[in-house]
Amino acid sequence: MKSTVLVLSFSNLDRDPRVSRHIQALASEFQVVTCGLSRPKEAVIGHFPVHGQPRRGIAKLSAGVSLLSGGFERFYWAHPFIKAALPQLERERFDAILANDLLSLPLALRIAKQGAVIFDAHEYSPKEFSHSWRWRMLFSRYNDYQCRTYLHLARARVTVCGGIAHSAISAGTVWACL
Repeated sequence: MKSTVLVLSFSNLDRDPRVSRHIQALASEFQVVTCGLSRPKEAVIGHFPVHGQPRRGIAKLSAGVSLLSGGFERFYWAHPFIKAALPQLERERFDAILANDLLSLPLALRIAKQGAVIFDAHEYSPKEFSHSWRWRMLFSRYNDYQCRTYLHLARARVTVCGGIAHSAISAGTVWACL
């Protein structure tokens, strides 16, 4: 029997070309299950839909306070997509999970049980939005925390280019390019 791989991405899977390529590549060797905002075009053995409403009012204010005060775990686990996906996925068992970006990584690690977690960073760089004062004020420390706390826990890490992988390698993290 083939192993089961969860592709976890908080994107519209029917319009995400990178996720589609991952699903196609994995489907020849594994049973693929997805979790995302929409069902992918590719045939998979199962799909967990994520429907989360954007934070509004008090929830948005609380999220901002969490970010500014360093309550990064509280901010993450209160995210609407995470709150919607966790109850569906925590009772499932996967042999491996492909965490498609930083937002999905802590959740993937929490539900992995004995399965391997592979993190796809795409072209992510911790400084990619540093030109934005809003991002610097709210998300710079949060993203740094997420990377320091969770990246090293993934069994494997991939990115799109050698430059990002090389800078991560020099920081003590081993990456591969896809």
